Amino acid sequence: FPRSAGDVAVITSAAFSISESTCEYGFWYHMYGGTIGTLQVLVSVSGSSKNTSIWTLSGDQGNSWQYARAPIPASFVGSSVKISFMAVVGSSFTGDIAVDDAGFRDGCCRVAKSCGMSSTTFEAGFQGYTQDATDDLQWTRHRGSTTSFQTGPSVDHTYGNSTGYYVYLETSGVARTGRVARLISRPISSSSNVCSFTFWYHMYGATVGRLNVSAVGAGGTVQLFSLAGNQGNSWKSATLKLSSVTAAFQLEFTAVKGTSFTGDIAIDTIAFGSSCCAVSSPSCYVETATFDIGLSGYTQVKTDNTDWTRRTKSTSSSATGPSQDVTPNSPFGNGYYMYLETSSGTSGNKAQLLSPKFNKPTTPKSCHVNFWYHMYG
Repeated sequence: FPRSAGDVAVITSAAFSISESTCEYGFWYHMYGGTIGTLQVLVSVSGSSKNTSIWTLSGDQGNSWQYARAPIPASFVGSSVKISFMAVVGSSFTGDIAVDDAGFRDGCCRVAKSCGMSSTTFEAGFQGYTQDATDDLQWTRHRGSTTSFQTGPSVDHTYGNSTGYYVYLETSGVARTGRVARLISRPISSSSNVCSFTFWYHMYGATVGRLNVSAVGAGGTVQLFSLAGNQGNSWKSATLKLSSVTAAFQLEFTAVKGTSFTGDIAIDTIAFGSSCCAVSSPSCYVETATFDIGLSGYTQVKTDNTDWTRRTKSTSSSATGPSQDVTPNSPFGNGYYMYLETSSGTSGNKAQLLSPKFNKPTTPKSCHVNFWYHMYG
C-alpha cells in the first residue's frame, strides 16, 4: 500500500553484549531509485528507548549491493545493546531500501538469556555462585548447626531441617574484625527493566557484623541492602527491587565479620521474579568470512611458497576445483571463495592464509571454527 514521505520502518536485533572497543556492525545495503530516503543504523542499551545513530546514508546509491561497517562507540563497552535499522521513506515510490547479511565483527558477544530463573537453595553446590578471589574470607556451604555456640542457624531455610544446605560465614578462628567474604551471582539481566528477588538471611549472635547486598555492573555498584547486628535465632526474608535495569549485572552478598566468634551470618533460598533473566557467559564470535569483499580480514603469509587465489565461479583448470562458492544468496549472484591453483608450481609448495586476531575464549573449549572445503581432482 502507498507510503507517505517521512514514514519510518524499524527492525531491531536481539541483545548483544559489547566486550571490546573494536566492535563493528557490518551489513549490506541496497538503495536504488530516484526518490530514496534515508537509512540509519542505531544502537541502544537494552531496555532503553534512547537511540544513538552510528551510521546514516541518504539518496540513490546505484543499482548494486554495497557493504558498510558501523563502529560501536566505546561508551557501550560492557553494556547489553540492540542494533536497529531505520529506513525513512522518500518523496515517491522509487525509493526502496534493502538490507541483508548483517552481523557483528570481533569484540561483540551475543547475550543468551533465560528468564524466570529458578531459586538458588544450595542443595546442589553453589549453583552458579562463586567466591570472590579478592576478599579475605570464604562462604561455607553447610547443613545443620554451625560449629560455634550461640550463633548461626541449626537448620536451613528451604527444608527447615538439618538435611538442607545453606551458606554462611564462619567467624570463629578469624582474628581481625571487619574481614569480609563475598559471594557473587552469575550475570543477570531483565526482560522489563526491573528485577525483583527475595532471599533469606540468618544473623544470630552477640557479635554479628554486617550483611550487604549490592548489584555490580558496568555502570558501577548499587547497594540494595545493608543490615548489622543480632537479628535473632530465626530465618528472615528481604525482598529487593532493582529498577532501570539496562545492562547485565551481578549480585554480591558480602558478610562482614564482627568482633568475636558469635557472629555467624548465613543466607539461603534466593528466589527471583519472572522478569529476571540469567545471562550465560558470552559466546564471542567474529563475522563469517565469505570472501565476497576481498579477503574478509585474512592476509597472505609472506614466508610461504605461493598464495591463495580469490575467485568466483569455476577455477581455470578442468576436472578439478569447485564450479561455484558455497555461500548461499550472495549479493554478487556468484559468490567468491579462496583456492590454491595447482596448474603451475612445484609439488609440496604451501600457501598459508592467516585470520584476523580473535579474542581469547571465555572458557576452555568454548571456541569452535567451522568452515567449508572443496578438494576435488
